[in-house]
Amino acid sequence: MPYPLLTIRPEQMQLFEVQAEQRFAARVETRLRTEAPQIASRGEDLPRLIRESRAKIQALGFTGDAELTDLVLARLMLGADFDRDATKGWIRDILDDPSAKPAGKAEAILTTARSRLYSRK
Repeated sequence: MPYPLLTIRPEQMQLFEVQAEQRFAARVETRLRTEAPQIASRGEDLPRLIRESRAKIQALGFTGDAELTDLVLARLMLGADFDRDATKGWIRDILDDPSAKPAGKAEAILTTARSRLYSRK
C-alpha cells in the first residue's frame, strides 16, 4: 500500500521561510558581533539591516548561504551602496570578474573588507 504524500500548506511554508530568515539573521549577527563588534554596537536595527542586505545581495545574483553571509557582512562593514561606491571600485572589479565563482567573489570581498576595516584602527 503506497504511503500518502506529505502536503505542506502555504501558511506552513511561509512559517518555514520566516524561521529560516530569522536563523540566517541570528547567524550573521553573531558573526558580526565577533568579527566587527564596532559595527554591531552602533545601535542600529541589525535584523532589519541584515534582511535588507540579504535582499540586495540576492538581487546581485548570489544565492548560496555562505556567499550571502559573507556579502551581508561585507555590506554591513562597507556601507549600503558598497557595490556602487566609486571609491570602492575594487568591489566592482571582483563582482564583474567572469572567471571567478560566486563563493570566491564573496570571500574576496569579505577578506578585503576586513583588512580595510582593521587597517583603519
